[in-house]
Amino acid sequence: MTINQILNDLKIKHNVQSFIHSDETKLDGVTLFYKNIPSALLFLKHYELTGEKLVDDGFKVKGTMIDLSRNAVFKVDYFKSVILKQALLGFNEIWLYMEDVFELENYPKFGYLRGKYTLEDIKELDNYANSLGVSLIPCIQTLGHMSQFLRWPSSSKLKDQNDVLLVSDHTYDFLNDILNFCKNAFTTNKIHIGMDETFGFSFGQYYKKFGFKDPENLFLEHLNKVYSLAKTKGFDEILMWSDMFFRHRSKTEYYYDTTITFEDEFINKLPKDITMVYWDYYNHKPEIYEKMIINHQKMNRKVIMASGTWIWTRLAYDQVKTLNTATHAIKMSKKHGVSDIIFTQWNDDGAYCDYDTSFLGLFDVTQVMHDGMLDEKYLGSIHEKDFDTLKKVSQISHLGFNAVNLLWDDLLLGIYLNNLVGYNAEALTPLIKNVENYIESIRNLNYPHYIYLANMLKNKLELRKMLLNGYFNTHEFLGVDKVLEDFKHNLLETLKSFEDNWLSKNKVFGLEVLQNRIFSQLRRADFYKQIVSNYNKGDVIAYLEEKLLEEEYLSEKYMENAFSSKH
Repeated sequence: MTINQILNDLKIKHNVQSFIHSDETKLDGVTLFYKNIPSALLFLKHYELTGEKLVDDGFKVKGTMIDLSRNAVFKVDYFKSVILKQALLGFNEIWLYMEDVFELENYPKFGYLRGKYTLEDIKELDNYANSLGVSLIPCIQTLGHMSQFLRWPSSSKLKDQNDVLLVSDHTYDFLNDILNFCKNAFTTNKIHIGMDETFGFSFGQYYKKFGFKDPENLFLEHLNKVYSLAKTKGFDEILMWSDMFFRHRSKTEYYYDTTITFEDEFINKLPKDITMVYWDYYNHKPEIYEKMIINHQKMNRKVIMASGTWIWTRLAYDQVKTLNTATHAIKMSKKHGVSDIIFTQWNDDGAYCDYDTSFLGLFDVTQVMHDGMLDEKYLGSIHEKDFDTLKKVSQISHLGFNAVNLLWDDLLLGIYLNNLVGYNAEALTPLIKNVENYIESIRNLNYPHYIYLANMLKNKLELRKMLLNGYFNTHEFLGVDKVLEDFKHNLLETLKSFEDNWLSKNKVFGLEVLQNRIFSQLRRADFYKQIVSNYNKGDVIAYLEEKLLEEEYLSEKYMENAFSSKH
């Protein structure tokens, strides 16, 4: 399909007479010079809408990485809609992060009950993406992050640690099947082989079977073996996450140690044309990005920058977090000649963020790349939710508390709220007011999911305030029954909203995680009522007799907030 046919199919009006492939996208008279089809779609649709000519974004590849491995596996039709919208925002590459969510005939427990894609599914997606000038890239794991598959006893011969594959002939047979699937499913000759965060590598079953071997050297041997396998399948460009090179040399396994250097002997052991992906979604200081890019480039291999549009461990896309990090990644990549940049969209801890909010993130980073020229109304022209709506709902991450921590916080244990306010009931008053203001700001946006969520979070704050006030101050719990009923109602509305949202986008697998986490809080609400009743009969509330000690940091993850025990 020609670019003109694509423009006609998408009903993008223009007066371009000729299209010339170039190293930048610009309009000169009636000639459009374009570097890839998505950049042309963004340029011409924005020009049609506003009459403004966008400056080129300065990158050869502007891509995303979609996490399909943390419970949520997109339905094929929804995935197509995502590909189209990303293309209209100028993204010409999408990495599919797939730990175990594709079929392997010889390993039936690979992707078992996980919503895995068939070969035909991927081919359908790949063909559709290619029709828009978007390349789909398999982003797999070949060492770590394999706990979903390694959980099964039938996978034990492939296991070093719970999350890490054993370096063995059995594993290379397994990886050979993975690479065969990827080669058959995708038209690209590019593949990402993972290899990040392989904590404990070689100190589990490998150590018991073969004894000690220097982890860095073993890691390099494994890398070269996997690289060679991928090459034999016909993959020309092989990518990997770079963090373990740095972690092996850090006493604390810290990735962003800018003092780490690599001698020529080490560099020469790397495949000569391996592409290193420097991922950084956390640092707020531009000098760290700059030093890390320089350290990567000193290894004389191609470097790709991977930043992020923050949707993981969030209930909605987090604009503040993204702009405070991705902006530096973009600017330092341009400064140091990094031509490829990817924006990851992880789904850590269960994929509970509404993915539709992520398009504000893609708009935001595109805005930075185009020097602020992108008109805000452009987002609403390609997406069901406009810029103002998504910006307002994104404020759920900035109400004076962490909304995800509160969502998972137990009503009675209060692990998160104990750490935030201790036993100071009045410290919750401004937080409740913040939520009320948020609810008022989004009331007319036609986004009921966030109304339900916010009302339920407000109830949790109110119930905590009542519990603290009643126990430490008033010694009575007037109004608790009404708020408990409101909480239970709003909790069920929230759960139904999560379910509807999930089933409209994703395969059914993985939804059970959110259902169990949320529905179980109904029983805790009833137990809260019982605890209060017992107090009125003379019992102490043991939960509030604990001596508090503040932690510097609490993870947002469910297991860190919902239970007093890790077992």
